[in-house]
Amino acid sequence: MLPRIEQLAAQVRSIPNWPAHPREMMERMTDLRKELGKFVPKFSPATLPPADHYHLFGGKFKVKNLIANRTYTAIYLATNEQTGESIAIKRALVREEIHFVLRESKILKRLSHPNIIRYLGTDDDSLMMELLTGAPLNRLGNFNREDLLLTLMYEAAEGLRAMHQSQIVHRDIKIDHIFVSEEGEIKFLDFGFAKDLLADSDIEGNFFGTSEYAAPEVIRLGQSQAGPEADFFSFGLVLFCGLTGRYPLARKIKIDKSLSNFVSFPAWGPVLSTESLGLLPLRFRPILTGLLERNPRRRLSDHDEFQRMILRALFTN
Repeated sequence: MLPRIEQLAAQVRSIPNWPAHPREMMERMTDLRKELGKFVPKFSPATLPPADHYHLFGGKFKVKNLIANRTYTAIYLATNEQTGESIAIKRALVREEIHFVLRESKILKRLSHPNIIRYLGTDDDSLMMELLTGAPLNRLGNFNREDLLLTLMYEAAEGLRAMHQSQIVHRDIKIDHIFVSEEGEIKFLDFGFAKDLLADSDIEGNFFGTSEYAAPEVIRLGQSQAGPEADFFSFGLVLFCGLTGRYPLARKIKIDKSLSNFVSFPAWGPVLSTESLGLLPLRFRPILTGLLERNPRRRLSDHDEFQRMILRALFTN
């Protein structure tokens, strides 16, 4: 994170009244990340329900506890019985889900970054990942601090940059797919629906993921059309919900049974209504207006510009 601040700060030194020196910015953001970690629920394996014990990865790891049970997958805590190392294992619960678990494995193998969950290995129907201690953003305590949210935004922007530079589009960014560690570090999770822009094939079907966080072009044309700009829009919705506790768009019922809780965008004009914009703190409005731009060509999706806007908002009183 810190070298990036230094690089970005060097780019903006020519801008009049830039609010802070790079070293001051780095020190302040390090302190803010530690402060953010204080609001994260502490992780204790003792509180996890036990799981049926079985061995994976050639008997090397023994599954002990259930971390999360979802509709089609489960995440377990497993331990290397020789070294005592603990990891997380995502396992498909139905045959149809194995494809997505293995797909996520291939994507994560391409990504190596502090703000993206770390890949450790793959078994027949299971993905081995680092064990995270903390909580998803939707379970974070209400810290109600704009400076902490801006710090969170900056770290998440680093993860977005790493994905997109590796030609990966997440396509399912939402509030429970962003994890905050006990140290205040941000991690992107759940890459099962991600798109590899270098691959020849994609997931079959017009729509998958979470419609409430999808960009207008994705709602209109389908997930196959999702580029990096769609991730920025989804992240903007996450930020709006985090800042206001509200969802800014209307919902409507769509006859298509696969999309029962579809999103209704305004027929024209800005995505954010004047009322929704008024809910945002002043220093967040330019950022959210840019991220939630209807037209992907005009949307805030330049990584350097996005992070400069965050730094300016953070260090301008």
